[in-house]
Amino acid sequence: MKLAIILTAGFGSQNVHTARRLAEAALEEGHQVALFLMNDGVYQLSSFGDLQEKGLDLSLCAHNAYQRGLEKVDGVLFGSQYDWAQAVNEADRVVALG
Repeated sequence: MKLAIILTAGFGSQNVHTARRLAEAALEEGHQVALFLMNDGVYQLSSFGDLQEKGLDLSLCAHNAYQRGLEKVDGVLFGSQYDWAQAVNEADRVVALG
C-alpha cells in the first residue's frame, strides 16, 4: 500500500506527533509512505529526517520553505504542489493533517 501524508502544522501541534507515528507504523508494516510538508509544516523537516533511512519519501513546498528562511537540505525534495499532486495520484490512501 502507498500512503501519502500532508502536514501543514507547525510547532506545538499534536498533528506533528500524529504524522510521525502514522508514518513510522506504516513503514514498519512495509508500506510506502510519502510525506509532504507545507505552510508551517516545513519547520518540521528535522523531525522526520531519521525516517528517511527507513524508506520515507520526504518532500516539502519550496516556496513555503524559502518564505520562512529555510535552506535546501540534501536528500529532501524541495518541490511544489505538483509534487504533492503526484504523490496523491500514486497513493492508495491520503491523510491530511493541519
